[in-house]
Amino acid sequence: MPDVPPTGRLSGVELDEHRRVVRGIVDDPTLTYRQRVHALALAAENALDPPPVGEACAEALQKRIICDMYEGAAPYRPRYTLPDYDLALFEGSRFLELEPPRTFDDATTFLLALYGNVPSITGYPVWFGDLDRLLEPFAADLDDAELHRRLKRFWVLLDRLFPDAFAHANLGPGDGRVTRAALAVHREVRQVVPNLTLRVDPALTPDDLLVDAMRTVAAVAQPHLVNHPMMVHDLGPRYGVVSCYNSLPVGGGAHTLVRLNLKEAALRHRGAADRFVSDTLTSYVELTAELMTSRIRHLVEEARFFEHSWLVHDRLLSLDRFTAMFGLFGLAECVEHLLALEGHHGRYGHDPDADLLAQQIVADVAAIVGAIDVPYCAATGGH
Repeated sequence: MPDVPPTGRLSGVELDEHRRVVRGIVDDPTLTYRQRVHALALAAENALDPPPVGEACAEALQKRIICDMYEGAAPYRPRYTLPDYDLALFEGSRFLELEPPRTFDDATTFLLALYGNVPSITGYPVWFGDLDRLLEPFAADLDDAELHRRLKRFWVLLDRLFPDAFAHANLGPGDGRVTRAALAVHREVRQVVPNLTLRVDPALTPDDLLVDAMRTVAAVAQPHLVNHPMMVHDLGPRYGVVSCYNSLPVGGGAHTLVRLNLKEAALRHRGAADRFVSDTLTSYVELTAELMTSRIRHLVEEARFFEHSWLVHDRLLSLDRFTAMFGLFGLAECVEHLLALEGHHGRYGHDPDADLLAQQIVADVAAIVGAIDVPYCAATGGH
């Protein structure tokens, strides 16, 4: 995606640069129409003042010690939304003027209509739901060949209508005709979308389903596998996997994802490696939380997404099912730099001292993050 101008009010020079960027987007022959629209919207958003933060936070963001994932200067939609598709299929949609579906084709058409109106940071829906469980009740009247044919048509439409690798669907942990048909279709069409995850539970997932999934992995590098009992322990039974490793509550989602660059933080540390967290990293964790808090407040209190969204009015999303995501990256470089300060040359993943330091850093950061109050994150206890 093309670069966008710095956020904030535009001076004369910045306005010229903004126009140059916009012109570049409009004239870029490599962009599709939809990509142009998305890039133009982001350029317009980034001409606004970003949510206010303190001077230290703004400096850390400018230096990319903390990262807002280029979500835009004026958050007006959550990063991840996971609508309650079960409720929608059961009750229909007032906003879309759709009755509850009765047949398999009704159900897939209904879901496609919903997906086309679900916001996210990418402009596409990030979650298609538990497709096997959603569609299984509508497959009873179809034989296996007809189920495969109709599911394949739906699968192709998902890829063509929502061509984004962050558009995710879930299967399992139980078995079923739609589960098996989905794996077979996925092997046949060999698409990126939907980005597929199979939940695995030793008590519920039969071995031959895992073998079938591995045949699909060999063909298309999907589905990813998720430890279902672990996720239920963390989030409860109503969760959705919205990327290879991000899972969130159904009926909610994540306001934002903000990440901390551990390498950049380590480069600013002076002293012993075991003092990194207390002397340097803690302050950057707090600045990352400050940025996160500011962006969440803008989304909820200024843009007022949860007052205006049809998904909330149709009870498919609820503010009390939302949280936010705190990310880390650069751990390997961080650890190796800290060890080098003490004259060691341990390599993360290859040296026990490096691995032990890495584990301690992550555990310490998790404890700090878990103690910070963050507004409008009721789904995870206000943290």
